[in-house]
Amino acid sequence: MNVEDLIKIARDTGHHPMGPSAATRWMSCPGSVEYTLEMPDYGSSYAAEGTHAHTLGEICLSENVDAYDVDGFPDDMRDHINNYAIYVRGIADGERIYVEQSLDLNDYIPGAFGTADALVIKGTDLHVIDLKYGMGVVEAENNPQLMIYGLGAVNKLLAKKIEIKEVVLHIFQPRAGGSRTWSISVDDLLVYGGKVARAAELCLEDDAPLNPSEKACQWCKGKATCPALYQKNLELVGGDFEMLPSVENMSDDQIRLVLEHKSLIESWLKAIESHIFSRLEHGQGFEGFKMVEGRSIRKWNGDAETKLVKLMGDAAFDKKLIGITAAEKILGKKQLEELKITEKPPGKPVLVHESDKRPALPVATDDFDTLN
Repeated sequence: MNVEDLIKIARDTGHHPMGPSAATRWMSCPGSVEYTLEMPDYGSSYAAEGTHAHTLGEICLSENVDAYDVDGFPDDMRDHINNYAIYVRGIADGERIYVEQSLDLNDYIPGAFGTADALVIKGTDLHVIDLKYGMGVVEAENNPQLMIYGLGAVNKLLAKKIEIKEVVLHIFQPRAGGSRTWSISVDDLLVYGGKVARAAELCLEDDAPLNPSEKACQWCKGKATCPALYQKNLELVGGDFEMLPSVENMSDDQIRLVLEHKSLIESWLKAIESHIFSRLEHGQGFEGFKMVEGRSIRKWNGDAETKLVKLMGDAAFDKKLIGITAAEKILGKKQLEELKITEKPPGKPVLVHESDKRPALPVATDDFDTLN
């Protein structure tokens, strides 16, 4: 692929194959750019919901209105986006908020552009704020998308002789823990910009390598058919699908390797199933498999309530205690905490890599005194 083709694709589609939102993938797996170039992207309901939420966020910030005063959005989304708007206004503290700011990224990625959800300049600090409406936790620390937005914004400000020394990256996830922040100096950010530029150059080389990994493959639309991912998973599970080894015949090192790549293997298997499902949905056959109607559960129709109440009266309804989240909305978080009526039992044990920050659970022993 050459630069001219890349720029033409970006111009014709409005979507750059090496955009900031996909930087985690293409910076670590340069071959994925050309490999996925012609693959259809059917989108998802989650992506559509995220776009809807961003639209509401843009309206709230650009028009300085309350989310509850904007029609056409569900109430729970208004709650979440109102919190986002409050957060951004709190950062600005009276300074101007640059909403949906277009950024030229051509200095690092040929023909690329990006749009930052919100930018705020306070003294010599630049705040780059990104709304994530999904529930999968996204970290601000070393976040490629936000750092690339930061590079575009810093270049724009430096060209206007505006001094910036520090860039503060903010991820705001109203449905996944609220805000996370991380700072990087402009000098260090510009060094990172060199890495971005080198990665972009590698993506444009002939036979750019495919380099599968958990993060690179997470949102890649080509992972179901990727030959490099196939080969890697083949090696991880034993190299022969006809004779997969039982755990008893695997060494600890082999088991450890599989566990370390569990998410990648599971993601790949799900992608294969989704790929075939999509083919069948679009009228393409796949020998040996077909779509059938799944299990269905009975439910009441529109006449049920009227007829059951007439026959059963109040017995037609179950009465149960309101949920904690619903009660918190009515009473407020502070009052609910003062009542001291909630508890958080221990979570179910899960297996994680030793690098996880949570403390390890105590190991059971044969010492009955310890057990007691």
